[in-house]
Amino acid sequence: MLFGRDAFLEAIHASTSGLHVIHGDSGVGKSAVLRSLSAQSVVPTVYQYSGSLLNTLVRATGDVISSTPRRHLAVRLGPAIRDLLAKATGVTFGQTLRFFTRALSSVVKAQSGVALGEIVEAAGASAADALEDAIADNLSEASQPDAPLAFAELAKSVVNAMGEFHVVLDSGPKLSPRDLEVLEALPVLLPPGAKVTIAMAVTNSDATDAISSLGLCGAVLHELLPLAPQDVADWIRESNVRVPNLTQFLRSTGGFPLMIEGALRHLEEGGELKDLTPTETLESEVERTWRPLSREAKRTARRLAHFAFPLPRAASIVASGLSGEDFDLVRIELEEARLLVKQHDGQVWFHDRKRQAVQNACGAGLASSARATVEALWNQADLLSYEHCLDYAMAAACAHDDGLLADAAQIIGLPRETLACLMAVIELAEPQEDGPGFVPLLNVLRWASLYLDSKIPARSALELARDSGLVVIGTHESYSVVALTIRIPGMFALLLGLCEQAFGRMPWQSIASQIVRGILAPRLYGHQAIRYGVCAAGTTGLPDEYDASWYALDPLPWTITTRLRLAQHRVFAHASFPTRESRDEAVMDLTTLPPRFDDAELVVEYVLKTPAPVIRERRFVRAWQLASKSSIGYLDRVHTLPMGPTPLEELAEMQQAARTVIRERLNLTERLATSLYDEMSLGFAHLTGGGVLTAEFTSSEPQAIPLVVPASIDVWARHWDYLELAKENGLPMEAEFGYVTVESALSTAPEHPTTAIIKRFTDSAYRFNRDYGEEVSFSTLDEFQALASSALQMAYLDAEALLQAGLVLDATELQPAHWRLLFYQHRAGRHDRAQMSGIGIRTPGPTPAVTVELVSEDEALSILTHRSSEHPKYSTHSLYASSLFEEFLSTSSVADHSIRCALGIPGDYGIIL
Repeated sequence: MLFGRDAFLEAIHASTSGLHVIHGDSGVGKSAVLRSLSAQSVVPTVYQYSGSLLNTLVRATGDVISSTPRRHLAVRLGPAIRDLLAKATGVTFGQTLRFFTRALSSVVKAQSGVALGEIVEAAGASAADALEDAIADNLSEASQPDAPLAFAELAKSVVNAMGEFHVVLDSGPKLSPRDLEVLEALPVLLPPGAKVTIAMAVTNSDATDAISSLGLCGAVLHELLPLAPQDVADWIRESNVRVPNLTQFLRSTGGFPLMIEGALRHLEEGGELKDLTPTETLESEVERTWRPLSREAKRTARRLAHFAFPLPRAASIVASGLSGEDFDLVRIELEEARLLVKQHDGQVWFHDRKRQAVQNACGAGLASSARATVEALWNQADLLSYEHCLDYAMAAACAHDDGLLADAAQIIGLPRETLACLMAVIELAEPQEDGPGFVPLLNVLRWASLYLDSKIPARSALELARDSGLVVIGTHESYSVVALTIRIPGMFALLLGLCEQAFGRMPWQSIASQIVRGILAPRLYGHQAIRYGVCAAGTTGLPDEYDASWYALDPLPWTITTRLRLAQHRVFAHASFPTRESRDEAVMDLTTLPPRFDDAELVVEYVLKTPAPVIRERRFVRAWQLASKSSIGYLDRVHTLPMGPTPLEELAEMQQAARTVIRERLNLTERLATSLYDEMSLGFAHLTGGGVLTAEFTSSEPQAIPLVVPASIDVWARHWDYLELAKENGLPMEAEFGYVTVESALSTAPEHPTTAIIKRFTDSAYRFNRDYGEEVSFSTLDEFQALASSALQMAYLDAEALLQAGLVLDATELQPAHWRLLFYQHRAGRHDRAQMSGIGIRTPGPTPAVTVELVSEDEALSILTHRSSEHPKYSTHSLYASSLFEEFLSTSSVADHSIRCALGIPGDYGIIL
């Protein structure tokens, strides 16, 4: 029985006639697919040949003929032979006749009692002599060279006589050059109704080139990939073989049917997964491809082979020690050598047995390459996932390198002793000499944490550990540290069951204490463990012991950051339950959080994990909107360029902090643009504002612009749907959402946005004012107008774009916006006031004189403060004041003075009056 191949087989059955090539790695299951194809088609046998391809095709065609009932055979085939003899001449005729004779010989062997004379008689007297002469030639291989055209004529005759037919072949380990020539000719020569399917093993670059060549000649290519994890699980279930650790089984076999069969047979005979080794065929294949590789390719393979999961490209480049361009060339070399192969999920990496074979080929260099890999990535931990970091530690443990293990522990953020326990064994450990310990459980959890998306294997591993009787947890502390690494629904509940077996009670307080103690360790999610675990236990609310543990911890002297994290865990936990009481508690927790920039992340995580009906409750929207605004205010206070003298060291720290925040928020922005809007959640525009607003500080991170601008465009486009939804439900049509992203992009990297982008934004602002101007609050219009005015920094390059922006600004008498418009006009030096008025822009009130003068520091600050106070909203967010200040700093004629003053250096202040 085949698993996971139904869609593949259907695609081939539904395909048209011609040549079809099934290709894939050794052991991927090509022969099994061919047997299934053969069983479902006219041809009863799959041919694996080592001689001539044409001879094998002829024998297979004979089987097609022999499948016809005896009483019809002579009647249907005789006329076909007669027609062939009547029109055929020359060498091709002789070859075709010879092929016919071979095919008929197969018929005689397949259908005992069928005399060749019956067919000859049906063909007619004129055909008898020719057939007898062909038989008398003894079908000598040397008599005539086999020609694809002759086989095509035979196939055409058989199709005319018998109807459509399908020949299925297995090419074996290697194709000869002559066979390849025949295959390249078949797509053109085969008549309609004749289909040939051949399987080819891809073991090296020559085979890859051959398959590509066949594709160019018109063959239909079908790539066979390893089985998906679910298909492997189905296979195991049907086999009735007990697999102790499905996760490990998946990694050991890589989804390759040949390896799965061998592993199941090994387990059925009483063996263990840890004893599995690469087959001799695989070892020799890897050894054969290893020798001709370049030095750089060998070094890269040696380093990457430590990791069971595909590394991100950036991390792979760092680990290889090569430039990006050289790494791409090496990667192509490794793919052509079939050391890196395509997985079931489309990613290209080693499968586990081949990875082991590569490590065997590396020999003594394994430990040193492990150290080199970790050292190369020492300062690049942000490129890696938690799973990859654990793989580092596994490489260290396998290499018995204490120094490397310490490095890995620092990267992962766990105590070295804990990591040493996690990495102490690779498989489920056998009982220790001094009795069972907690190492086996820790190791099971290590495997579970590597397969975050595979819930069944993780649960199976824990259930096995629980049922085996080998697991006894040594202390509450060791148990609690383990809890920090678990992020899979249902896992925590199983852990609690294990702990209850060991201690007879649930150690809530100890667990909570350990989680808070490790809360600042990177990549650890204790709150999710608590939340998932309690939900999986089927409760409707948090146990009393859980809340009691948090309250007991509250008086302790935690830092502000830790208190914030503590509050976040309570919010997440309460938000997980469907009861209204729990939701009320979650909202209450959220509204009392301190105004720190962490809040924005909290809000996003909270909303993404909260059911849509809860999100639509207005009081809920207000709560997280409040938290989002407080985080915006904090960012403004901390990361906006200061208005007064600031020490250089402090300014550098602020800039570094801003970079850190931006880096963290860019991923957040993408998640908001792709996740929240699909839910049509009420108030998502506010939330987007909280996440995207940090892009205001992209001046210190210009490489962020290409990401931020497209995300903002998506936000803008989806905003109309939100307004319609709010209008239908009679809700306030407020729209505060990250316009600063675009403003920053235009002001910090004017070469990135194009005139087309500016037109899009200004046009949208104009439509917004036209369609919703009377229903939306003034502050919202104010934001759109500020966006339009900031766009003018580039708009002067295009009169039409400038006109659109002017129409938006003309909607209200917003003095600061018009002041900024004239500021950009002055800085551009392209238009005077008459030209501006000529395209529709009116400046209400007296026209400000745009001149540059040097004034004292006190006078400059006074002017800026006065202008900010004209519009309290801008003063609250510090946006308008900071934008004026940035404009002032960017004025070339006074830049030296202004920068010196901003940094606290004595001197005069320059300002636009």
